[in-house]
Amino acid sequence: MGVLMMKKTILGLIVMLLLCVSFVAADGDLDMTLTSSSLSGNPSDSVTFELTLTNGGAATINTIGITSTSLISGVNTITAPTIASVTGLANGTSTTQTYSITIPSTPAGTYVGSVTATDADNVANTDTLSYSVVVNSQDAFTLSTANLDFEEVAGRSGNEDFTITNTGSTTLTSFTITLVSADAEDEAGKIEDEDDDEITFTFAGTPTTLAPGASATVSAQAEIDEDIDFGEDYSGTITVAATGVGSVSNTMATDVTVLADICEEGKQGNSYDISIENPDSGDDYNPGDTVQIEVDIDNDDNKELETKVEVILYNLNEGKSEETVKSDEFDLNDDDSETIELELDIPSDLDEDDTYYLYVKVYESGNENDNCDYERVAIDIEREEHDVLIESVDVSPTSGLTCGEGFTMTVEVENAGTEDEDNVYIELYDSDLDILVYSDEFDLGDYNDNDNDYRFVYTFNVPTDLDAGNYYVEAKVYFDGTYDSELFLVAVDACGNEGSSGSTDSGEDSLRITLDSNIEAMQGDTLTIPLVIENEGSSDISLDIEVSDITWANLDGLEYLKSLGADETTHAYIYLELEEGVYGKHDLVVTINDEQKIVSLDFGDEPVETSGFDFGELNWLWIVIDIVLILVALALLVGLAMKK
Repeated sequence: MGVLMMKKTILGLIVMLLLCVSFVAADGDLDMTLTSSSLSGNPSDSVTFELTLTNGGAATINTIGITSTSLISGVNTITAPTIASVTGLANGTSTTQTYSITIPSTPAGTYVGSVTATDADNVANTDTLSYSVVVNSQDAFTLSTANLDFEEVAGRSGNEDFTITNTGSTTLTSFTITLVSADAEDEAGKIEDEDDDEITFTFAGTPTTLAPGASATVSAQAEIDEDIDFGEDYSGTITVAATGVGSVSNTMATDVTVLADICEEGKQGNSYDISIENPDSGDDYNPGDTVQIEVDIDNDDNKELETKVEVILYNLNEGKSEETVKSDEFDLNDDDSETIELELDIPSDLDEDDTYYLYVKVYESGNENDNCDYERVAIDIEREEHDVLIESVDVSPTSGLTCGEGFTMTVEVENAGTEDEDNVYIELYDSDLDILVYSDEFDLGDYNDNDNDYRFVYTFNVPTDLDAGNYYVEAKVYFDGTYDSELFLVAVDACGNEGSSGSTDSGEDSLRITLDSNIEAMQGDTLTIPLVIENEGSSDISLDIEVSDITWANLDGLEYLKSLGADETTHAYIYLELEEGVYGKHDLVVTINDEQKIVSLDFGDEPVETSGFDFGELNWLWIVIDIVLILVALALLVGLAMKK
């Protein structure tokens, strides 16, 4: 009996619990409406729906989850949107949620889906609505680039790819691709130079049909005549057209740069990875400047390569090399790298309006046809108004000089500036040879003038008491308050004394440094101190140059190669910015590979200030006295007149 009563009690409790749940469910009615159940647009358009949720029950709904199905039209689908959930919707209140759908590139039609709101605490409390998106009919496609650029050597073909993507809602057919250029007299598919040499374009992979959302890759080929002119801007317009419901087209520009034929057979192989560390693209240089070139080379091959580096200054307008410098051959092990430093002199006769590139060519010695690569960097040539250069210095005879023997020094200078120069003169100086000589003054026309150069010839006898050795004479050309300078070698082979006057051993048996130990300087000047460094040994030497702390000038820079090959000679330069108010003699300590060299500089005597009146002060004094005397005389005259 007790058990029976317990069962009845439990059953009653279950019934009451079910009634309570039923009451709560009935008390939390959830209703959902859409401001508009159907919207339309074109592919890439965004349509936004407004969804209103109303709690018609007697209690707050804690969380409402909102989901949507994908929208379907036949076999085509628009992905379901993400709709944020709602929290804390009080009884008798409403809230509005918005959600957006970006229409993809899909066939035109009506796409139907549904949205459902559900009480997270009572899944039976839910509401579902149907809605649709109408995708309008639209013909549209895009091109992967707005500019299709070609860089290729004359006589070869260049290839560049681009992609066509159908971004509309209709299937596109009947694709055509054409190129038109004003340089080809309206002949489609070609660009011509002034001599009617052609660049001919063809297109492979043109699609026949393209469904909405689909893409196709087209390969464009530009075949360049071997006689095409360099330095021209070869450009045209590529038009891609197709048919859908109607017709649609897009355009892109194309530019062709005709490259120099750097490698004999064009770029070959993939063994070298080239990185130009210096100069940077767009660096400015003056005619006559020396470009310091630094390039890193990696061997990506699985074998050792006998490698050479060649740097070419190329004039794109003229289609020719203006200057070239080469490295010695060196072994580059597999998976190894090497840093190469070279110097290239900028010729003085370059046209600053032309376009110049430095090509760094790296190739396998004796196997260039199979292994050759290059990189390039653009540089700008700019002319100064005033810029006179020492073009060359020659010594005759070049060797075998003995004490008492005569030799001739010939200095050629050229005006690389845009202005005429007056009162130019040349100085030759070396203290050991006891040379200090000046040319007559002369005038030079600007760089474009036929009369822009001058030659100075001086004959001199080697002193009879000189030690045998190498001597470096400094040539300077003075113009417009400044100068250009260059050191040149005079080798004395046999004299009564044996030695090395005019040069200093650095502490390493093979390294020899020469510099002018007595340089005249003026306050406020920017002073250049040139050095000549010779490696007389049979192996490479690393160079390290330092200038000790100075208070009377600012170190403006050091310019030198970090490594000097066997039996090579290089120039190094120390740049100083001199302070104002510095007088007398000062020493500059230059340390080269731990060997110190002293450079003596003389800034002249400090001017002496005079005391007492100068002429200017006396003149003012007499003026004042004269005025006083005149005033006294006028007063006397006035007095006499009044007495009368």
